[in-house]
Amino acid sequence: MENNQIQEQQITLNPRGVKVVESEGKGKQLEVVLIEAGWSKNGNFYSTNVAESVADHVLQSKKLYMDHDLSGSGMPRSLKEVVAIAVESRKENGKAIAIVEMTENPQTSWLYELAKKYPEEIGLSIDARARVKEGETEGKSGRIVEDIV
Repeated sequence: MENNQIQEQQITLNPRGVKVVESEGKGKQLEVVLIEAGWSKNGNFYSTNVAESVADHVLQSKKLYMDHDLSGSGMPRSLKEVVAIAVESRKENGKAIAIVEMTENPQTSWLYELAKKYPEEIGLSIDARARVKEGETEGKSGRIVEDIV
């Protein structure tokens, strides 16, 4: 891989844990840590600036879907698959955090109840394009994510 090559890759964000947000009149909401600076389980390194930048990106593409699009078709996803909509985001100590409002979609409404009962078992991941290079940091070698594009 050439340095600074843009490569499309799946970036796993916060594989475990959500927090239910109880707010009067705001629907079924969850607080999710989208990403945290450091080494991910899939071998990507995110600096504080790169990790926190995801808080801006999530509000540009607000829909959260059930599962990844495995078709590879590039066609728009079905609204039947929409699980939640990102309504707020923030940057906090090397983390990108979002508040997402769950949909009342019959295909996915069970997920909120599951998140309330077993928050540590619910996680999310995204597909993203990133500028990466092979490198070493913090005593470990792997893909260094320089920018989410």
